[in-house]
Amino acid sequence: MYEEGVRRVVGAADRIAEYRAELANFADVLAGRGWGSEVSGVLDDTATRLATVEASYREVADAMQQQGDAGAAAHEQAPWVPDEVGGAAGLGVGVAPVELAPGVELTGESIADVAAAVAAAHSCVEPSCDVCAAWRGGYVLVAADLLTTYDEAPVVAQVRAKYARAGRDPLNAKDLDEDRKAWRIYSAQIRWRCRGCNGAIYADGWTPLACDCGSQELDEPGHGGPR
Repeated sequence: MYEEGVRRVVGAADRIAEYRAELANFADVLAGRGWGSEVSGVLDDTATRLATVEASYREVADAMQQQGDAGAAAHEQAPWVPDEVGGAAGLGVGVAPVELAPGVELTGESIADVAAAVAAAHSCVEPSCDVCAAWRGGYVLVAADLLTTYDEAPVVAQVRAKYARAGRDPLNAKDLDEDRKAWRIYSAQIRWRCRGCNGAIYADGWTPLACDCGSQELDEPGHGGPR
């Protein structure tokens, strides 16, 4: 169920933590050899950024766990499970969820299942990725919609289609529109614009020094000039 999605997110956070520790050790080695802050400072900044991303992943995992626990409790009290989701009309409580892919199941909790599908299908940590930024920020519907728009995650579309056939489309127009409006406000507060490539960097809680293209000419969120 959702526990597998939580484990995947926590696992990603653990891998980031391991890499951050390796960077710290490398920085210590360089410092011991007499390298100055011009080198170690870059490593320190990278470690800080990774710590922020790691914390975001752990926050998402906690939220998924809490939502999943709440959904599981509600599911246990539900008198029935809809068609396509539980498998047949009037399917009783206690029947095992339907697995679509490793770590992705239909449990009857549409939003939690979509979140697990996004986590399973897209686990990059690139600061330029709008999907990651939306997912980390808690805008699961936006992240799922972006993935299906980019046609990168068939399993997300499959989860949505199963619920839609049962009359419970998690990305219905009303809820998705509300999530998009909130995401536009939030993303404007964390999106830096690169003057070199006109790309975006989503910095939720940290300050970027340069774009992936190499340019250091970055416009701060809500401002027209470079930092």
